[in-house]
Amino acid sequence: LARIASVPEICEKIARQTLECADFVVHYSDMKSFCEAKLRKHVFNETEATIQRHNEVLDNLMQQFRDKMTLTNTETVHRIAEDQDINGMEYVRGAGRNTAKNCLPGAREDIPSYIKYWIRSTGEYVPRILWLSGTAGKGK
Repeated sequence: LARIASVPEICEKIARQTLECADFVVHYSDMKSFCEAKLRKHVFNETEATIQRHNEVLDNLMQQFRDKMTLTNTETVHRIAEDQDINGMEYVRGAGRNTAKNCLPGAREDIPSYIKYWIRSTGEYVPRILWLSGTAGKGK
């Protein structure tokens, strides 16, 4: 990670923010019993606002980290694909396609439609990697 531009900076910011959060928790726990009786509502509102700010900063930093990792992974995959010259690659004897065998019925429909669905999905919990596996003839 240290070799990827801007990642150390983002990690340092995350560490710094985490320390600020920890410092807030320590000071809040010391102050809570003292202030609880006198300024209960004011302390609660201020505490909620501080916690919200810490959450927003950490969420933003984590998103920056995820975005940078996604971009770096994408760039790496494209660079590897460009670097690989498969022209003239030798094949293992007997490893070629057996034209006497065909895919199972519907195999060429289900998998490509699922791949297209996955590509178009933009939700937060959509996996960033699609793993295709299955028996021979499934349409991978």
